[in-house]
Amino acid sequence: MKSRLFLGTSGTLPKVAVINIDDPYGVKLAAEAKTKVRTVTYGENPEATVRAEAVNLDFRSTTFRLVWPGGTAQVESALIGRYNVSNLLAAIATAWGLGRNPADFLSRLRGFKGVPGRMERIDEGQAFNVLVDYAHTDDALRNALGMLRTITPGRLLVVFGCGGNRDRTKRPLMMKAVQGFADFAFVTADNPRNETLSQIFDDMKGGVSAPEKIAWIEDRRRAISLALDIAKPGDSLLIAGKGHESYQEFADTVIPFDDRQVTRELIGIKALK
Repeated sequence: MKSRLFLGTSGTLPKVAVINIDDPYGVKLAAEAKTKVRTVTYGENPEATVRAEAVNLDFRSTTFRLVWPGGTAQVESALIGRYNVSNLLAAIATAWGLGRNPADFLSRLRGFKGVPGRMERIDEGQAFNVLVDYAHTDDALRNALGMLRTITPGRLLVVFGCGGNRDRTKRPLMMKAVQGFADFAFVTADNPRNETLSQIFDDMKGGVSAPEKIAWIEDRRRAISLALDIAKPGDSLLIAGKGHESYQEFADTVIPFDDRQVTRELIGIKALK
């Protein structure tokens, strides 16, 4: 139980309990915790100690007014999606709870671009949004695409595949998740390992509901290239599955392949045409 971390039932009480009260369980937990330990709450909830107001989400940035007991400030971040508002607030609330003044480090948050390979933006001056993410399960794809769907004014495009020598039952589920949100998907190789792409593709086809919204492209570089070709201003392109990985695994070899590097190269080549 997470409550053990805050209530001291597994050992020593923490110096401070930092709890999200946008979540109903968090409200209950905070009420319990404050009877035993200093508690700092955070969220968009107007009762939160550290809170976000006037939140603005778009497909390239996030802004909100930060309010804490010592003041207010405008926060600008390259991190996108409502869950990153929560992540930013958690970091700020923790620092404030340990005695730091948010005004002293907000500039650092503005410059923080996120974790490599996790919703990492590829910005080479193109008119559309390109993100590389490690999402490689149906749940992760659903969360990533659901977030992008809410902040993308244009179409949502996806390049993804399923790894070989892994759970085959999740392949149609991954396809179903993508088809539930994407306007068009390029299905391609992930890390095939010792399986054939034809076998992987056949398994994925069990989740197809709109075949006209899919292109099956075996070569991952070509799939990314084709996706870039059809992307227009206002669109978001998610290249999913490999994230920070800098290689691709086949049956008897591992080759260099970094989605981020390949995408930058392709954008540069297309800009010269």
